[in-house]
Amino acid sequence: MPRVDIKTVMAWQPCSDYTEDDVLGLFAVRDTIDERDILALDIPTEDKLWVLSRNHFVDEKILRLTTCRAARRALALVKNHDPRSIAAMEVAERYAVGNATDEDLIAARVVAEAALAEVPAAAARAYVAATSAVLEALEAPEAVVMVAAWASEAAVWSVEWDAEAEVTEAAVVDTVIARVEVGIPFTQFAEARAMAYQHTLTDLCELSEWEISAEAT
Repeated sequence: MPRVDIKTVMAWQPCSDYTEDDVLGLFAVRDTIDERDILALDIPTEDKLWVLSRNHFVDEKILRLTTCRAARRALALVKNHDPRSIAAMEVAERYAVGNATDEDLIAARVVAEAALAEVPAAAARAYVAATSAVLEALEAPEAVVMVAAWASEAAVWSVEWDAEAEVTEAAVVDTVIARVEVGIPFTQFAEARAMAYQHTLTDLCELSEWEISAEAT
């Protein structure tokens, strides 16, 4: 079972909310911690995911499959979705388990980008999730899981608009302004964000065969 020490965590360059003293406090008297310890920490779900979605804890197959799950969840929120995005997702999933080639994935990337270029603005965020999964699966950088979680989160609010409505680019880009314009309280966006990251963390735990309790969420 992989364990991590304070020096390694600081080498990952956490955000300014986590100074070395803060991380030392989270470790308490322990020299190293494992995924069970991290899941039990009293920190935001997003931060647990940031730590655990690394090759130190999981392999590239798990990272790719976790990303694909988040992307599928985002796409499921869109009505009349483009079948090209689903087809591209299926290639990414096959690639993750060794049943597709690099060439297959490159072709899927072209398909996913074409689908993204044609979707209405209100649904674009969901398609970003699927496209990200395909674009990043080739190299499977550790950050891709966080990208997928963000895209899944964004899809929650973007699809509340009519997919055929004209939504300005500014409204799509600026989440808070968009929420105000359509009369949805910011607290609901915060809840949607927390839910998206929790879903992604749960996926990562399930695929890694880690146990996650209610106390750890």
